[in-house]
Amino acid sequence: MDEAAAQQFSDVYLPSDVNESVENALASMRDMSGDNVVEELQKYRSHIPQKLPSESCEINDVINNLKALLAVSLTREEQLMTKSDKFMVFEVDARSTALLNLQSYLSLMDQQCVKPLTKKLQTDTIHWLASIFKFDNSRGFFHLREVEGVVSACRMALHRRFPQFALEGFTVWADTKPVIYLSQCAAPGWGELLIRQLGLPSECLRTVKCNNTSPNQVPSDTIDTDFLADVIKDDLAKGLTPTFLVAHAGTWLMGQTDVFTSLAQLCKTHSIWLHVSGHNLATLALASPPDSVKAAASAASSLTLQPREWLGVASSPLVTLYSDSDPSLAAPAGVVPDWDHVDVQMLPLWGAIQMMGGARNISNVIQANANMSQQLSNKLASVDQIYQVVQPAGAITSIILFQFTSLAGRLRARDKAATKSPKGLPSVQHETSADAAFQDAVNIWLYKKMRVENPRIVLELVQVRHYGVCLRFTPVASALLRRTSVEDVNEACSKLKLLVNSVLDTIEKRQTLVQLVPEFPNLRLHACPDWAGIAVVSYVPDYCEKEVLEGITIPDHAERSLEEIERVNKKLVVSMATAFPAVIVLDGRASSYWAVKVGVVDKFFDPRHFLQTLNDAGKALEDSSAFMGSLGSVVSKMIEAANEQLLQEQTQQFWNEGIVRHIPLFGSMYSYLLPPANSPVKGRSFNLSSGSLETTDFTHEHKLQLQQESPKSEPAAEGDAES
Repeated sequence: MDEAAAQQFSDVYLPSDVNESVENALASMRDMSGDNVVEELQKYRSHIPQKLPSESCEINDVINNLKALLAVSLTREEQLMTKSDKFMVFEVDARSTALLNLQSYLSLMDQQCVKPLTKKLQTDTIHWLASIFKFDNSRGFFHLREVEGVVSACRMALHRRFPQFALEGFTVWADTKPVIYLSQCAAPGWGELLIRQLGLPSECLRTVKCNNTSPNQVPSDTIDTDFLADVIKDDLAKGLTPTFLVAHAGTWLMGQTDVFTSLAQLCKTHSIWLHVSGHNLATLALASPPDSVKAAASAASSLTLQPREWLGVASSPLVTLYSDSDPSLAAPAGVVPDWDHVDVQMLPLWGAIQMMGGARNISNVIQANANMSQQLSNKLASVDQIYQVVQPAGAITSIILFQFTSLAGRLRARDKAATKSPKGLPSVQHETSADAAFQDAVNIWLYKKMRVENPRIVLELVQVRHYGVCLRFTPVASALLRRTSVEDVNEACSKLKLLVNSVLDTIEKRQTLVQLVPEFPNLRLHACPDWAGIAVVSYVPDYCEKEVLEGITIPDHAERSLEEIERVNKKLVVSMATAFPAVIVLDGRASSYWAVKVGVVDKFFDPRHFLQTLNDAGKALEDSSAFMGSLGSVVSKMIEAANEQLLQEQTQQFWNEGIVRHIPLFGSMYSYLLPPANSPVKGRSFNLSSGSLETTDFTHEHKLQLQQESPKSEPAAEGDAES
């Protein structure tokens, strides 16, 4: 729809005052700039949760509030990597805006007038979607989350397999319990949510393992049908009832389609309800859908569609279609709509289907979005260090999964060999865990850079078993909402090549830098495998490595040296960020210490010049006098501790001699008649460097007052004094 048509629709369906308010709000959002982003960030981070305003405010105040909260949602990495503070606000589809406001407008009308409309909207929308996605003779219901459709379909399966369940409740399972089969590669949390929502014990859930889960096989996360058949056979032998199976046409992680020819036969033989979900179901709208997806639709008892992503309809609900063979199952499962309640949540979807121009135009849109996967795959094939964990193999796929890895060549060779002989393939893995950690760090860095610099390309960060961190691109689910175009994909690929070249330059320069660091005695290179940059370096002043400084032994030397090193390196990070703004990360904390974190560099980076600059800047920040000055409080504590120790000795001597000897006149006479034993108290001297009290035996014996290397000392708690 062009702008003129959108404006005409808005003029017809929206009241003038509502339309004007929407336009003003959108204009304000489009004009949103980052001149005061830092100020707003500080403001809203210090006032969370916000204080409820005591007075009413205008719509512009609410929009400004929203703008500031959007700023808070940016991560620190995005703020540091973004060259400007200006926000990227996508153009809002005029159709979605008009339909959302029309939905709100209808909710304010008289319910008696809107009730007949609600039924008509739902019936039409379900019928159109069933026709577009070739799941004829079906009914459907709307919901907000994908897993909600799975739960409702499972309820229908329970009522079909146990007809008395609606009357007798859980007692029907006294003799035999139902069993739900869920793929090992289903979305996280589905299994727990299913049994919790249905009130079933955990023993009713079976997790079905996937194919090719070993590191020496081509990656796959489709259901192992042979394993499933064995599990079903064991459950039947135990007297259990196989009831429900969740399969995927586009698995959550890799976007692969299960083998539905085998699954259909299993489900038919054992009367199991087969539910299918996944983004590959979008290809059912094509004139010639892939055979694997057509098999899924023909075998399924129910399937969940996601038109919100596939058709780019903001705030549209998801739809689950189920076979119309037994309509009576819907009522006990709770999926029959309440016609007494006005709910027009399907209105944006109802309007968007009409505006897109019917099944043919929708097919063309989905085809164009799916082709972006093939386009990206072809571009990535020219980058030697990029390995495609999942790539199109002739048929249309919804997901591309790729990663940067130094093992890309070996992995591609293994995949090629697998086409001839899938057995006996060698395992391709990193030699050390540090190499694997560095690879993950690089892929995370690529994701962050691509997300900021190519915002119309929606990439996701996922963890794949045996492969580590990967980047996932799902254009079928994101292209319409983000207005992704072929030019955007080409631009993203060009940018990715540049980033990969920078990573290769960084790896090469890192080797040179490691060899040069020993030439600078004050620099320390830290092992930080989870850092994608060239190095993590800290500066250590000379006086921090000496336990005795200017004749004084520094107490708690390790702790105080760390504090001084942190002080120096905090200032050093700021100083180096000014000299090398493109590669220095201001957040210099690495694990439990502060250091200069040097990011990804280019081929023009000079490691020697950088290290020399870093060393000179560290020298300029050294301040041994300040470090010594900080010991003043320590010296005072040492003196106090020594005096306290002498006082304790004097008190102990007093009680050992007895009170009588200290009575005036009488005590002297008593001591004369009964001399006391030899006093245990000896002369004391205080060692300033060690902070300890020492006996004066050595001084009296040799008639010299020298500092002994290994004195017989009685250490004070802390202190520095003379006695």
